[in-house]
Amino acid sequence: MFMRFIAGLIYGFIAYVIYRLSLTLLYDVSFTIWFLAGIIYAITVYYVEVKFGYRGFFLTVLRGFLTYNLTWIIVSLVLYDLLG
Repeated sequence: MFMRFIAGLIYGFIAYVIYRLSLTLLYDVSFTIWFLAGIIYAITVYYVEVKFGYRGFFLTVLRGFLTYNLTWIIVSLVLYDLLG
């Protein structure tokens, strides 16, 4: 499933922009980034279950959780190191 990888890449860029612009929708920047990450992850879980019919806990939750979170965290950290 590359869908969560792609979602992680896109959200990594969004998280970096939120960080650089210091956008706060809620308490602070960090909380905003993690809160939006959770919402987007929940949307991807629902999308995968509806579109592909996966009902197993491993496929829909654990593997996707690791793929999505590691991808967006790595992308945002790399952008932070490259662009400051």
